[in-house]
Amino acid sequence: MQKNKLARLIPALLILAVPSFATVEDGEPTGEGDAAGVERAEEVLITLEVPLGSPLFTDMPVAVVDEEPITFRDLTRRIASIHEDMDEGAKPSRKNFAKLLDRVITTQLVVHEARNIGLDELPEVVISIENASTDLLISRLMSLKLDEVEPDPDEVDALYEEMSREFLMSTVKLPKEEDALAFEELIGSGENFDEVATQFAEEGRAEFDASDKTFIKLKDLLPRMAQTAIDMEEGSVSEIFSDRDGFLLFHVGAVRGYDDPELREEARQKVLEPAQKKAAREYGEYLRNKYATVDERLLEKVDFEVKKTGFLSLGKEEPVDFAELEKDERVVATTQTDPPLTVTIGELATAVRESYHHGIETSSVRSKKLNAKKQILLKNMLFKEAALAEARNLGLDQTSSYLDTMDEYTTSLLFEVFVKKVIVPDVAITDADVREYFEGHLDEFSTPAMFRLNAIAFGEREGAERALGKLEKRADFKWVSANSPGRIDVVSGESFDFDGKLLAVTALPEDLHESIEDSKQGDAVIYSDGKGYHHVIVVSKVFPSETRPYEDVKGSVARIIFEQKLKALVEDWSGKLAEAYETRIFITGLDD
Repeated sequence: MQKNKLARLIPALLILAVPSFATVEDGEPTGEGDAAGVERAEEVLITLEVPLGSPLFTDMPVAVVDEEPITFRDLTRRIASIHEDMDEGAKPSRKNFAKLLDRVITTQLVVHEARNIGLDELPEVVISIENASTDLLISRLMSLKLDEVEPDPDEVDALYEEMSREFLMSTVKLPKEEDALAFEELIGSGENFDEVATQFAEEGRAEFDASDKTFIKLKDLLPRMAQTAIDMEEGSVSEIFSDRDGFLLFHVGAVRGYDDPELREEARQKVLEPAQKKAAREYGEYLRNKYATVDERLLEKVDFEVKKTGFLSLGKEEPVDFAELEKDERVVATTQTDPPLTVTIGELATAVRESYHHGIETSSVRSKKLNAKKQILLKNMLFKEAALAEARNLGLDQTSSYLDTMDEYTTSLLFEVFVKKVIVPDVAITDADVREYFEGHLDEFSTPAMFRLNAIAFGEREGAERALGKLEKRADFKWVSANSPGRIDVVSGESFDFDGKLLAVTALPEDLHESIEDSKQGDAVIYSDGKGYHHVIVVSKVFPSETRPYEDVKGSVARIIFEQKLKALVEDWSGKLAEAYETRIFITGLDD
């Protein structure tokens, strides 16, 4: 069963055309007039129910553009992307599929035209596709290798045991540093933590509640406190910690472990990560040794940092002239790949220079270890070629996953390049266009109305209605709030918190939004939130919606118009290309 359950969707009927054959009475082909029979063959339309995502129909065409097929594989890939983009549990409709097929055909038309006018041969396009292919193959190769790596189970257990600790803590807070130091000195002399803390609290020098002790998980502590707690034993007291509110110390009464599968997985990942990094380094070295040969003596001999002038030991050291160094054509490394790669000293020097975007002549760059840089860059260059060769030797460039990904990338790139080079130059936007759109959509460029709201909450609607009646008779809000039977306090997080806050009308619940959007200062309404609270809400201040100045938003308006005109031009181009290149659709039933 497909992970996204596409196999359970059967939204399409495929119409196939097949020739009929002349037959004799017993049903055998006559063999007479076969050529004429074929010429006169009638098209017979048959329907076939095809489960989307079924591997049996992946290469079956659902449409063709200038004889280039769009297959079920192409369509289901894009349907799968709809599932990924939708909220969990939502299902795409058949109309989604029909519109999707239209987009696929439009894309195919544009890409077909892009190839016909040679956009796929542009150097930047060729390089981009080659780089994407290389990155993808190397990524797939390394994933194969790193998926084999397993973390040391003993290390995982040890780390999990440490991470899954919780501590029975009691904390004392002291506003003054001298009191914190005095407290620490008394504890250091052997005094009981609770007794000293209680004494300080009674003297007004600390905040402490002997009954306020609870187990706190290590992961819930502040990082610096957690690092201290890890090494603490039962009965010990921490160092002094300072924060904005003063100083604190905590006492660990007990330490215990708890079970948490998610925390165990986190420990596993923490152990796995360095193991994978080590495996990646070792595998990279293995590939370089397998496919590349390095002239280590030459690499060591050529100094990228300094050169000596003068006679023997009396010579002076000066920075290397990179312009001269880049002319060195001696080969420092070669790969046994197809085609082979050779790296010269000059090419390596160029790579080092180009790695510093602000130039290599600055003193800050010269002070760095350029010889170490040349080693790293050479290893990277050789690894890239070696890994690419290994990926191809393993056939990763022939897998359907790789081919599909590269097809999607190439299609997307050619569509983007066509739009940028052919369609975008025809998008013309005038200031009159921008101003006309702005004036016709002022609500889109206005600040929302703001309301300062006060509320009284009741558990029964009757109480809210009585309070509303008093307020409508101009009773003082504070007096009504203090003298209304049935009033209750709202539990934090259980209902909307109004309490004199300034709120945008768009931030309010929809039903309340509609109730007060036209309210004036002093108006009151009842809002029942469906959670047992009935609020009498008073509008204490109104800040009307204001249109933002044209100069402030014209850039945003221009982008909206640009997108609209670009979309219209793409659709226009799609129509013209559909006329230029024969397009046939075989699939039906997508929008029933």
